[in-house]
Amino acid sequence: MESRLSPGLVLRPARVSDAAAITRLMAAADAAEGGEAWVTETDIVEDLNDPDLNLETDTWVVEDGTAMVGYGELWNAREEAADAMEAQAWTAPTHVGRGIGSTLIELSEAAAVTAARRFDKRPVLLRNFIWAQNQPAREMLEARDYAVVRHFFHMGIDVAELPPPPAAPDGLELRSLDPATDPRPLFELIVQAFRNHWNWSPMTFENFWRRIAERDDFDPYLTPVVLDQGRLIGASINATKLGQGWVQDLAVHESARRRGTGELLLRHSFARFAEKGWTKVGLGLDSGNATGALRLYERVGMHITRRFDAFEKEIVA
Repeated sequence: MESRLSPGLVLRPARVSDAAAITRLMAAADAAEGGEAWVTETDIVEDLNDPDLNLETDTWVVEDGTAMVGYGELWNAREEAADAMEAQAWTAPTHVGRGIGSTLIELSEAAAVTAARRFDKRPVLLRNFIWAQNQPAREMLEARDYAVVRHFFHMGIDVAELPPPPAAPDGLELRSLDPATDPRPLFELIVQAFRNHWNWSPMTFENFWRRIAERDDFDPYLTPVVLDQGRLIGASINATKLGQGWVQDLAVHESARRRGTGELLLRHSFARFAEKGWTKVGLGLDSGNATGALRLYERVGMHITRRFDAFEKEIVA
């Protein structure tokens, strides 16, 4: 592929040691678009160590001298069972218009085509996610035949003065995550709860638990779980991000839904974050979630703070 990069810019694969620079780049891009940063260095280290991400073939760093001015990545290129491959790219505000965004999109598409040739299923889809207000990125994707197929939200709430959470109903037990006994049942719950969700990407148990337990902010107390006669039926996997609590995954077994379990987990999550001194809590949401998650989040007092759009195109291999 002929590079569209301006003279002086250098392209290379990412390394785990790039995590801090990638985090700063993303924060600068968010700020230029009028949004707050929401990705931490811990998140990036977690991603770059993921065995499903091939750093040599599916990540790209653009440098201007010693400064990182662009970063792109392609996910699910090794996993045919995923709904689609996913690409994302960021450009430093100081370097917009120097061919970085278009180059990263073209590189991700070329890598996706290479991956698609190994897949048996057809069609093969490639998705790209942008902040809804990013008009230049929108125009760039539309010019390459991507179309919007889904919307995602960030939601938030101030938890500093919320009332105490309710007790668990009779017959249910609410407690903190136990790293000694809960990892495998928690993994099975997540797979069951999310397996039919749009854009679901399978993960091994080992990678799932690594992404929870190896975070430097891992605190089992912040993750409440609900059991019914000893069986794990619900969990709110929580972490901390940039001065606020974050609900990573809220899962309730399909057999236990519409019993208030999700609301119970959220209210206890809010209370535990407040106990630890975090006054704001956020989460991400698929607007097309069929389980009624948006209504649940609004019922507990959360509000939409940001919207992302998912673009999609078919890859011809």
